[in-house]
Amino acid sequence: MLKLLDELVFTNPWRELDRWQNEVNSLFNGGFRPVSRDRRPVNIYTSDDSVKVVAVVPGWEPGWFDLTVEGKKLFLRGETRFEANDQGVNPPQEKLNRVVNLPFRAQEDQINAVYRDGILVVDLARSENDKPKKIAVETV
Repeated sequence: MLKLLDELVFTNPWRELDRWQNEVNSLFNGGFRPVSRDRRPVNIYTSDDSVKVVAVVPGWEPGWFDLTVEGKKLFLRGETRFEANDQGVNPPQEKLNRVVNLPFRAQEDQINAVYRDGILVVDLARSENDKPKKIAVETV
């Protein structure tokens, strides 16, 4: 709430230009990363204590996914591994490469991923260290 009020009341017209300049500078400092062309639908549902990421990936097997969490990012990667059919024709390979920016760090031992009926669901619990702490105010 305070951040929102700060942005509404005390807007700095140069803040956005500074952000753009930092992004352009990062391109020239080796920070360029190709934009993902993957257009699979990914929905993100958040609460104060968890995030649920739902990706539509029909026709895949659970072993084809490579999911990792680094900091506040969830990497959804994978590749299909179809066998050649009776005529010796290989079906086209599909690749998954998406990065989901998380609103907080995830607790590593409380991450669950389930794939069923073409839908991948990843549940991530908020790290205890990342949860806001209540501060008691005392009278003097």
